[in-house]
Amino acid sequence: MKDGARFNLKMPKSHSSKYWEDLLLAMIGEQMPENLVAGLVMNLKPQFDKIAVWITDCNNEKGIAQLKETILQVT
Repeated sequence: MKDGARFNLKMPKSHSSKYWEDLLLAMIGEQMPENLVAGLVMNLKPQFDKIAVWITDCNNEKGIAQLKETILQVT
């Protein structure tokens, strides 16, 4: 996608499964800005985990600000 981007979240294994579940529920429950989130990806590493939130339009500053707020509230 031409204007796509992602947020990367790195966290300890002890918190990643709960955070992943909360993000998925927020996405399914339409709590994230409409048509901005393309998907979520979780990468399991030996010492920590990474969650990536893929967005469709990196030029949508208002939507990105709302998404950041939602990500912070989910935790």
